[in-house]
Formats: sequence, C-alpha cells, structure tokens
Amino acid sequence: MPFPVPPLLVEVIGLVGFFVYVINYILLSVHRIDSHDWRHFALNFLAAALVLIGLSNSFNLASALTQVFWMAISVLAMHARLRPRHGAAPTETDTALMDATAMPVAVPVQDEDPEQKPLILY
Repeated sequence: MPFPVPPLLVEVIGLVGFFVYVINYILLSVHRIDSHDWRHFALNFLAAALVLIGLSNSFNLASALTQVFWMAISVLAMHARLRPRHGAAPTETDTALMDATAMPVAVPVQDEDPEQKPLILY
C-alpha cells in the first residue's frame, strides 16, 4: 500500500506549481529570462508537474491533460535548446541579440565634395 499523503500537502504542492507559473511569467515579462532560454521551459515543466500532483486531490481531466501537454512541450523545447548545434547558422533571435548589443560604427558617407567626408553613426 502506498504511503498516504495528507490532502493539505497535495493542495500546497499544487499551489506551489501555480506560483512557479506566475514567477516564470513575471521573469519573462521583465526580461530576466528569455522565451528561448531552456530555463523558461524548465520552470514550465516544474510548474506543470506540481500542478498535476495538486490535481490528484480533485481530479479534472481537462486540467490534467493541459499539464501533461505543457510537460511534453517543455521537454521537447529543452531538448531542442540544449542539444549542440555544430555549424548551425545563427537563429533570428541570435541575430537580433547581436544587432541589439553591437557598438555604433562610424561609416564614411560619399558626398559630392570628395575633400569632405562626414561620418554618420549607425
């Protein structure tokens, strides 16, 4: 016979899962983590697993299937982000990040007067 778990503990575990979802969303909203970061999906997986445990007290099939779906998607996303990409071209996100962090460059502009070449910063 399995070890009996107090219903209050199961309820608390489910609530912790809810708070992990909320914290993950806050971290994403304030740019502390990126939606392409594996940690975002790890937090989603953890939250779904905890909420799924919490559902064992009062089972709801639709909620349980939603949590299982989030767990499966999170595993696939973490796998995609953690596997090495040897020789792969940078993604759009990588390129955007490189562009956003690039330093301004002085570029000479061709003018009608070849003696005077103003510099324009991009």
